[in-house]
Amino acid sequence: MIRRLLAILALMLLVAIVSGCGGTSGGGGSPSSSAKDIIEIPKIYRALAIPTQCWPLHAPQTWVYNYTQSRLVARAGRPDSVASSFSGQDSMRVVNYIEDVGHATVFIEDSYKRAGEGFAATWVYAFQDSSVVLPDGAGGQTVIFHFPIAEGMRWGHDPNQPAQGDIGTWVVVGQDVASTPAGNFRSWKLAYDAPAFTLYRWFVPGLGIVAEEQAPHRGGRAYRMELVRH
Repeated sequence: MIRRLLAILALMLLVAIVSGCGGTSGGGGSPSSSAKDIIEIPKIYRALAIPTQCWPLHAPQTWVYNYTQSRLVARAGRPDSVASSFSGQDSMRVVNYIEDVGHATVFIEDSYKRAGEGFAATWVYAFQDSSVVLPDGAGGQTVIFHFPIAEGMRWGHDPNQPAQGDIGTWVVVGQDVASTPAGNFRSWKLAYDAPAFTLYRWFVPGLGIVAEEQAPHRGGRAYRMELVRH
């Protein structure tokens, strides 16, 4: 279960890795904040459209997040009830970065801690000209982000094929303000809609993922992740 959790958290990290650079306003949802003390996207990142230029990928870049998870039980005609919940902290650190013509490979160490327990894994991501992919170890791969980013853009696991609703579809909602312990960030908001849940992610070009939430459609796992420091 913990390795599955780490895999989801790591996928989230790179999925946002490429949440693009630039755009217009739009979208809403939580976490959000007022216009007070908003950290704007640096102008230098608003015109870039290459994955490796939108993310700090060199060692020892580190992101630390607070993580809260609940398991919800569906109840007919009533709101879901909380069966269990826990909180912890997730730390992601770039340990190696290998760049070649037209692509790059990034190794990210993911350490998750809760109640004195610790678990760690290392994930390998491939950055291509217009996308970021997560190899599955069996010769296949999952596209977790596709460029160029623009409000309303959609893609599935393979951006060259129509999005498959039974697997899930990524949608660029627009720009939003995410409120986290590390600050209030102007960011790109993305949504991943699948039959069992909807995943929301807030990404800041030049910084990375600052927040993420998963909302189950009818019972299941709900969680929230917020940037603490970087």
